[in-house]
Amino acid sequence: MKESKSICEVCNKNESIGVAAVPMVPISVAFCKECMDVNAYPWWVLVANTAIIGGYEKCCKQWQEMVRDTCIHLGRDIQLFHEEVKEKIAILSLAMDKEKSRTDVEVQKEE
Repeated sequence: MKESKSICEVCNKNESIGVAAVPMVPISVAFCKECMDVNAYPWWVLVANTAIIGGYEKCCKQWQEMVRDTCIHLGRDIQLFHEEVKEKIAILSLAMDKEKSRTDVEVQKEE
């Protein structure tokens, strides 16, 4: 039986060399040597966690460095990153507003 090779979850191109944790986030992903060597992480993890934090400017310096290194490595503009984070913050805000409304209705029913 042929062994299945996993693909790096950062660049989605190279064969992974193993799985490692993303700093400051409770998730492990597959990395290739190149992405690991340059401090690059999965785009979606960086966008989602930055949105949860409340934006790039609220992140610690280590996180900002991870974002910059990933943008450089993947050839993506930091402005694209900021736009995607802004979109995710808006989605999170809508979800929180919806949950608050649902909770308010439940509290009113109990009164």
